[in-house]
Amino acid sequence: MLVLETARLDLIACDAEIARAAAALDRAALGELLDARVPDAWPHELIADHLDGLAQQYESGEMAVGWGPWYWVLNPTPPESQPGTAAPQGRVLIGNGGGGPLGESDAGTLIIGYAVLDEFHGNGYATEAMTAFLDWAFQHDGIERAAGDTYPRLTPSIRVMEKLGMKRSGSGMEPDTIRYTIERSVWRAAATG
Repeated sequence: MLVLETARLDLIACDAEIARAAAALDRAALGELLDARVPDAWPHELIADHLDGLAQQYESGEMAVGWGPWYWVLNPTPPESQPGTAAPQGRVLIGNGGGGPLGESDAGTLIIGYAVLDEFHGNGYATEAMTAFLDWAFQHDGIERAAGDTYPRLTPSIRVMEKLGMKRSGSGMEPDTIRYTIERSVWRAAATG
């Protein structure tokens, strides 16, 4: 199992077994694989229609582990570090995100996406998770830039990309979407500077 750890999250790379449990909407099996509670609100509406196709891609070997979604599991924080908060409820799935290369037509570009369950919005989790993912992705040869598409009305998504250092670069792949990008060299310079 491929896992990235941040201050508050474990990012668990999707694989065939995780993808099949997610596609079956089997919260118990998915929770066991992730070692986390899977809320009733999961899956996020942005990914719900793609779960079965994704599972098929992993099962056929078309999708490599790490180049697709990562499941974001919030680790409980000891209550003494957050005065006035209730005791932690254990590990919980809060969203997912990641990305993969666009393909030969746009070689070197990694297309990213992410979704956070509504009850966990506004806590910086998407920025934290995507920072870890991009750190990992930019270590791989051939990845020269990351791109993310969103709708102009989705200001929280735009804020995440701006916090990642991404800049608006034109239109996205879908109608009425806009694209944000960051070059590998810019990412690395910001990380070391």
